[in-house]
Order: sequence, then C-alpha cells, then structure tokens
Amino acid sequence: MLWGSIAARMGHLTDDGGAQRALEGIAAGADGQASWTARLAQRYTGAIDRARLTGYARTTGQRAEALFYDAMLKRAGGDAQGASDDLRAVLTTEVMRYWEYEMAWEMLDRNVAPAPAAAR
Repeated sequence: MLWGSIAARMGHLTDDGGAQRALEGIAAGADGQASWTARLAQRYTGAIDRARLTGYARTTGQRAEALFYDAMLKRAGGDAQGASDDLRAVLTTEVMRYWEYEMAWEMLDRNVAPAPAAAR
C-alpha cells in the first residue's frame, strides 16, 4: 500500500489503486499500542509528524524506515535536497539488511532523488 501511494504521488497520478484510502484506514485505527506499520501509515497520511514518528522508532531499522519514507514524501513534494539529505541519513544508520537502505543507496547512486516534473 505504501509503495502504491508513493508511486502515485511521485508520478503525479490521481489514482493509486486505493492505497491512500487503505493507509488512512490503518492510520485511523491506530491506538496507543499501534504497530510500527500503523505508525508509518499515520506519518504518511499526515496524522503524525516526523518527530513523533521517530519517537516511536525503537530500533535503528525503524529509524532508517522513517527517514526513507520521509525522503519519499519530500521527493513527491518536489524537495529534492531534503529527499537527498534524508536518503543520506538512511545510509548513516548502516542497516544494510533493510530494503530501505538498499533503495536509498541505489537512489543516491543513480541521482534519482530529484522529483519528476508534474504531468501537463
């Protein structure tokens, strides 16, 4: 779901196949003992801010995920420098076994942090 919504935002698409709606449902159902996945959904839908999400991170891996998905939010919003900064921060976590670490490395290596222009 998260990647469907990310791809739609970055591609400036109006249809994400219901991903945003599903994320909103997950975020809305989150309580005080919510899972990390629910916390990511809350951040991605704007229900919580970055500081609050990182406060919920209990591991370095969760911190890497939080940084990565914030980079994607920035990239989709056109903040190429902010996205690159967050992707570099993911690499400083050194959690090489995480998919988000590999993607951050790949995106920086290929210089794909700048967001594509909006479709006309």
